[in-house]
Amino acid sequence: ICPRKRTLVRIQPCPPPPLKALKSLENSYFYLPTATQRCYTEGMEKMFKLSRRKGSAKWQVRKRWPADVAPILKGEFTKSTGEEDRKAAQAQLPYLAAEYEKAVAEARAKLAEAPREALSEAEGDAFVSRLPIALDGSNSGLQHFTALLRDPIAAPHVNLVGNDRPGDIYAHIASLAQEVVDQSAEPQALVWRGGKITRGIAKGPCMTYAYAATRQGMAGQIEEALRELDRVAAAKGQPPHLGGEDNRAAAFWLAGLFRRLLQDAVPAMRSAMDWLRGL
Repeated sequence: ICPRKRTLVRIQPCPPPPLKALKSLENSYFYLPTATQRCYTEGMEKMFKLSRRKGSAKWQVRKRWPADVAPILKGEFTKSTGEEDRKAAQAQLPYLAAEYEKAVAEARAKLAEAPREALSEAEGDAFVSRLPIALDGSNSGLQHFTALLRDPIAAPHVNLVGNDRPGDIYAHIASLAQEVVDQSAEPQALVWRGGKITRGIAKGPCMTYAYAATRQGMAGQIEEALRELDRVAAAKGQPPHLGGEDNRAAAFWLAGLFRRLLQDAVPAMRSAMDWLRGL
């Protein structure tokens, strides 16, 4: 929402400002063409992102509360790491994340204990609930392709048909990839053995495959996921996710495997994309 006109606006990534201006916007991911230079919208940043208030030397984090508990907790989760050094501040992020999750859990427990008014049979079906309900697509790009193409193979994985359990294309591809590497004799596969291919690692490549992501682009997403896993592991005093192997080389190899598995998992979309490229 534009703070000046109070209207919804589409946020577009803008070219980075000059280096002199960039110093005051350290760690910003988006530059808005208004006075509001930061964006704290869910999904547009990581779980927590370090920032500094004007005039303060210490790093802090800010994050909005989930919609269901926002009326209780009010405002935002804003905490100072108490550190001026960036690396030292990053080491505090797991503890702040735990504090955030604890506050959310306590607020949800409080909501669950609130008394509920009994409904009569007559008003039961007509009752309008005011409870916030979170809705999200299931890999929207692939979901739309699958619906348009009436693809029965991909439909269960993006929840277009009835299932006993919700479909999850990210977990499905991660599971298939893990099976492949556990049985592969390729040297590049060895580093991924033992459950190293997580849903989070597969999510980025699966999500952007429908938008014609290249192997190089997928490798970058995998490498970013590995950096985050390594950061969390380091904060806990644990070894890197891949045990110190070359993340970039491992990510590029896995990106190729993801592309092959996705082509087999969603054949109708692959055919449609080939047709579109040929126009």
